Amino acid sequence: MTPKTVFISLMLTLAIGDIVSASNAAGVWKGTWNTLPSVQGVQVGSSRMYRPARTNKRQHHGTLRVRLRPEETGGYQGLFTGRFAKVVPYIYRAQVVQRGNQLVASRRLGPFGEYRMQLRPQGNHMVGVWSAGGETGTIQLSRSR
Repeated sequence: MTPKTVFISLMLTLAIGDIVSASNAAGVWKGTWNTLPSVQGVQVGSSRMYRPARTNKRQHHGTLRVRLRPEETGGYQGLFTGRFAKVVPYIYRAQVVQRGNQLVASRRLGPFGEYRMQLRPQGNHMVGVWSAGGETGTIQLSRSR
């Protein structure tokens, strides 16, 4: 599949896919993240949330593991771990809040700028978009436990 096909499929899934409540997203999720080359922003719902500062010239990808623990406020404490460029590990925590049937997180990541993410749970899968450091991409996760 071309990056454009993946992007279009993701946006259609977010727009018209099965609506599953984000209130049962607690647990461990594993999957991947990818950058999308030449994306000027990602339309999710009625707002254009992600506006990269520059066009992606290279496509990156890596692993992603997300642990979501419910909080009394109705949101989640998220622990994100994974690898960039197959060998560079990363780990960070972020508050994950529920907005409608989506999960949203935002966190400052030092020199990489503001990391923003939107995910939509669909049964035992989550798909979404992210932006950081002037790049935008997709996230695909499956429930691990």
